[in-house]
Amino acid sequence: GGTTAIQNLLNSIEKAGVPIVETLVAAPLAATQAIVSKDEREVGIALVDIGDGTTEIVIYKENSIQHTAVVPVGGQHVTNDIAQYLKVTLPEAEELKLHRGCAWTELVDPSEARSIPVTSESTPPRFIDRVELAQIIEYRMAEILEVIGYELGDIPLPGGLVLTGGTALMDGLQELAEAMLQLRVQIGYPRGLQGLTDRVNHPMYATGIGLALYGESLRRQEEEHDARHRDSGVGNFLQRIKEWFGY
Repeated sequence: GGTTAIQNLLNSIEKAGVPIVETLVAAPLAATQAIVSKDEREVGIALVDIGDGTTEIVIYKENSIQHTAVVPVGGQHVTNDIAQYLKVTLPEAEELKLHRGCAWTELVDPSEARSIPVTSESTPPRFIDRVELAQIIEYRMAEILEVIGYELGDIPLPGGLVLTGGTALMDGLQELAEAMLQLRVQIGYPRGLQGLTDRVNHPMYATGIGLALYGESLRRQEEEHDARHRDSGVGNFLQRIKEWFGY
């Protein structure tokens, strides 16, 4: 299944003349490097990466992976729902989702009904009900959260759950997740960044930053491994010299 698909992808890349890396890292595992501490992985924590087409889950306990899962639904499905039910284009639906959307209808002020102006070259200007928009989003996000709850099972998670990915910052999602999953939910921002952090300090960059951190970790391990071998070689050489001279 998944292994065959990955191998086929690697074969295609290799045939195209692109060098193949030696290590593949799943997106949520990479994101973990950037946003979840070792202590959190020890006590028990779940990371949920909501991407465009999939939602990926990884559960840690005692600093090891207990369970992983991929849900074939993500943020793009929310956009598609908005476009279908409100009769807007996909770019308009994405804009509504990101800037006016709310994942929990209870948090929307009823006075905001029909408060969102939508202008399009193909249709006359009109107003969209923000409560209706929230209902569309909540229906899909609740579906995703129900599957997440099933995947979490009965594993105790004192560290709670971390949401990451571009959809994680949607208004009301954190509150809806806490209500449905009965867990402490936090938004996963990359940690320990230096330099121009304002440009990348966002849940959508967690996987990319995690991959960079993972690669740096591998590089350091290789350097330490090489250094140990060099030291071992020098030590053996000196020991042979001592033996030759009777020491």
